[in-house]
Amino acid sequence: MISPEWVEAGPLDWHNLVGTGPFMLTNYVDGSYAEYERNPNYRGTTIIDGKEYQTPLIDKLVYPLMVEDSVRLAALRTGKLDIWEDVPWVYEGTLAATSPELRSWYTSPFGAFRIGIRQDIGPPFDILEVRRAMAMAIDKQAIIDELYGGYGILVNYPFCANWGEEIYTPLEKMPKAVRELYDYKPEEAKRLLAEAGYADGFDAEVLIATVPIQTDIMSMVKAYWADIGIDLEIVAVDAVIQRAMTAKSGVGEQKEHKQMNFVLESAPEPGADITNSWLPWTLCNYSMCDDPHINAEFARWNTVMPQDETDALMKDLQVYIHGQVYDIFIPAAGVFVYAWPWVKHYEGEKMSGYLTSAPTHAIVWIDQDMKKEMGY
Repeated sequence: MISPEWVEAGPLDWHNLVGTGPFMLTNYVDGSYAEYERNPNYRGTTIIDGKEYQTPLIDKLVYPLMVEDSVRLAALRTGKLDIWEDVPWVYEGTLAATSPELRSWYTSPFGAFRIGIRQDIGPPFDILEVRRAMAMAIDKQAIIDELYGGYGILVNYPFCANWGEEIYTPLEKMPKAVRELYDYKPEEAKRLLAEAGYADGFDAEVLIATVPIQTDIMSMVKAYWADIGIDLEIVAVDAVIQRAMTAKSGVGEQKEHKQMNFVLESAPEPGADITNSWLPWTLCNYSMCDDPHINAEFARWNTVMPQDETDALMKDLQVYIHGQVYDIFIPAAGVFVYAWPWVKHYEGEKMSGYLTSAPTHAIVWIDQDMKKEMGY
């Protein structure tokens, strides 16, 4: 639901933003920071030591807009940042050595990489055995070990591992046919290709963004696929161009990747993940799949049903989607959350709701006396 008054006022002007969250945007400097003040009329509360408090607990919230990791590191070390979420694993050792007082939490990535394989262009990509072979030929654990220093989770999309088993099925509890997709089995991959009529392999093309980690991952994938006879051409373009080429509904505008598209996909919440990625004519349906079972189950999910039935439906869909291999999921690196001890009522939480940290930040408070005692 959108207010017509807001549309008329100009939704692109931050001064006109409206909402019901815990904070109100009071200042925004492009490329510098966004500043918020507490919403005195916010409905939320939190309980600390048995006592209920109105939230937010802080009067002001500032999000500095820092592009370079070196700038963020300096700000964190000097206490200018109280919290830094999504800290790359490569800085763990450095921060432990230079700022041992910092608290830290390791957390799963917010999604995973995926190779969307178009299903609307015919063989070999519309053959399940071929897609299974392509998945089995990739040593996904080696990607975690060699590119992420061992920090990563094999299965983290379409649902994140930390969402709980009410909806997420861990790999060890998946059916054998799905577990095999995450084992490195090049000989089995060759056998599947031969059975599908592609004993000599085939040529393939994937579109990626000119981002170092994507280049590194796909270079490894190219080598793995070469071992089973797949000659992969990597087409690298700017990330903005890739998005423009692929994030199209297919209604009056066609996706422009020829065969496959490789992206880092976030996982905001179950319904959005399924809607955006596997329903016909949606922006992130890079495989262009039109699966009657997915379509029917999602339509059923949109009806009114008890929460446990909704969770069970989505849990089953996660397993089904993995088994169809419309996309090959590549692990993303795990990340760390860092906070100073003066950030109270906080245990490394990142998101609450749909892609927002505001409710989480509304229940923390800053012990100014401790911060001063620590020399900051």
